[in-house]
Amino acid sequence: MDRLANLIAHLPPESSLLRVVPIPDDAPERPWTRIEQLTAMLVEGIDGLTKVQVRMWAKNPPKMDPLRIEWPGREDTPKPTPSGPDEVVAFLASRRGSIEVIGDDGGS
Repeated sequence: MDRLANLIAHLPPESSLLRVVPIPDDAPERPWTRIEQLTAMLVEGIDGLTKVQVRMWAKNPPKMDPLRIEWPGREDTPKPTPSGPDEVVAFLASRRGSIEVIGDDGGS
């Protein structure tokens, strides 16, 4: 069975052979399919939006960490960093022409 596991280890997870051949317990971890990864990302996104709504409507919202589903190879992907106000203004200005930013000083 070790030889078979080595021969099919590099096949894509969606292949028909891997769907019918039982995977031994000692086989190396297989990458997730695109559908599995997209589903995990969708669940993380829904979790994030739900937590934003709770923070928005709750009087004293609890501390909620974002859901992070680990999949094979995810540790290699960089973590997103939030954009600063200057980056947001620059992005929007490049898309729409000119933007007037209203500050905390009462704005105009």
